Amino acid sequence: MAMQLQTQLNATDTQLAALQARAMDLRTKLSGLEGRVVAAPEVERDYQAVTRDLASARAKYDELLKRQMDAEVSEAAIAGGTADKFQVKSSPKMPEEPAKPARIAIAIIALVLATIASLTSVILAQLLDATVRGARDIQDILGVAPLTAVPLIKHPHTKRHKSGAPAYAATAAATVAILAFAVIVRFVA
Repeated sequence: MAMQLQTQLNATDTQLAALQARAMDLRTKLSGLEGRVVAAPEVERDYQAVTRDLASARAKYDELLKRQMDAEVSEAAIAGGTADKFQVKSSPKMPEEPAKPARIAIAIIALVLATIASLTSVILAQLLDATVRGARDIQDILGVAPLTAVPLIKHPHTKRHKSGAPAYAATAAATVAILAFAVIVRFVA
């Protein structure tokens, strides 16, 4: 019986060793499969890059093939004498002045518009001025003639004030001159 138990023990040990060897083999296969699973996205990415490069190369090949066919047709037409021949008669010349913008025309238009704007501002300032300057203004405002008017008293120590119209005209003239100078400097020079 001891012999029989010894034989069973040896058989069990052999089976155990075989199972351990098989488990080791399966672990090796499992690690290999896990490595393949990890590497699969990289392989797919490489495959897509190669496919994209292949499509690009095909498109370039088709374009080159079309150009070659066009060149052969053109060559055959030239050889047959049916093609148009192009020759440059004279070399291109550099322009001496710019085609656009017409700076002198812009300067003239700006000068005219500045003059109109300055005169309009002077006229509007005079029309919107609500100061009363004499008997005529009182008669225009009230609609009746004034009974009397106080004359201007001249005193040697007081300065005489001039009316505002020359000041407006001087301001307008200075504005027009500055605008004209700015336009000339900017566009003509």
